Amino acid sequence: MLDLAKATEILETYFATATKEQFATDIQKFCPELFEEEPQDEDIDYSDIPPLTEEFFQNATLRIPATQAHQLVQLDPDILQWFQAQSGEYKSLINSVLRRHIEQNETRSAS
Repeated sequence: MLDLAKATEILETYFATATKEQFATDIQKFCPELFEEEPQDEDIDYSDIPPLTEEFFQNATLRIPATQAHQLVQLDPDILQWFQAQSGEYKSLINSVLRRHIEQNETRSAS
């Protein structure tokens, strides 16, 4: 096994003497995976994947991770558009409006 000091010496010697062309050739020779092109979509073989049928979609179930489920609120499109037009922080604005509504109703319930 090559010790670290010897490996360092070899690399320093190589990098001090190698030309850019030699270095590029050696890198391609010893690390070809660095130069492989990513497969294009048209090159991917999908033949072993069964087609998605209407039955598949009828039986499919939407699963939302629990960490995200608490964030789901269905808003009417016009309400969402109004809040988005008010501020870049429209989610915070919605939250503060809802909080204010809750606090006002708690005050009314207490009296």
